[in-house]
Amino acid sequence: MNCAAIPATLIESELFGCVRGAYSGADRDRVGLIGSANRGTLFLDEIGEIPFELQSRLLRILQSGDFNRVGSAQPEQVDVRVIAATNRDLEREVEQRRFREDLYFRLSTVTLKVPPLRERSTDVVMLADHFLRAYAGRRAVLPPRLSNESTQLLLAYHFPGNVRELEGEMARLAAMCPAGEEIPASALNERIARRKAAIRQEADIQPMSLAEMEKKLIQVVLQHTAGNRTQAAEILGISREGLRAKMVKSGSSRSLDQ
Repeated sequence: MNCAAIPATLIESELFGCVRGAYSGADRDRVGLIGSANRGTLFLDEIGEIPFELQSRLLRILQSGDFNRVGSAQPEQVDVRVIAATNRDLEREVEQRRFREDLYFRLSTVTLKVPPLRERSTDVVMLADHFLRAYAGRRAVLPPRLSNESTQLLLAYHFPGNVRELEGEMARLAAMCPAGEEIPASALNERIARRKAAIRQEADIQPMSLAEMEKKLIQVVLQHTAGNRTQAAEILGISREGLRAKMVKSGSSRSLDQ
């Protein structure tokens, strides 16, 4: 369940369910997501968006497994594992009294921090290729390919919207660009394209020739694939033999083999 995608007035009934007559429009009993997840796992995305007044009810489930449907005084019992995700700093939310401290400690028994995309620049090329293939595949057409300049702009962009922003951009490009053709830098949205001017203004970055840019791109992709040339060639949209020839020509092969 994406807590950010559901209006605050509906989250309670979505989570806990309701009985007939609990509110206007409740014409039948309904099992909520918590009841449906009994003896299973419930994933709550954007947990920081849950209204403060409902957090105590979620805490009660984590502590005892008890809950009540909306409009019912009859407690029900569930055995459910809850996995939560958020892009908010919940410790700060606790300090600002927007998130219950006891619920935070209950949820953070085991934590996994996924760094934002801006800290994983080597993942950008792989994810962009994946999304282009996925969205082109829905239309049963060949995916368009990122040009070297487009790739450099993506690598220079910070993606404040994280992976979802990258996915949205690749979905747009897969729909707008000719199948199997190269994606020019001019096709990128304005936010990303602006990086072209910013890159030129950065004094600490020296101009690179096309050959140097290509060499750097190959090295980044090979680093991401842990040296797997077959996978790197697939991401770059060239044959393995073509990749090998480019590596020999640029000297990348010698530097990687050392």
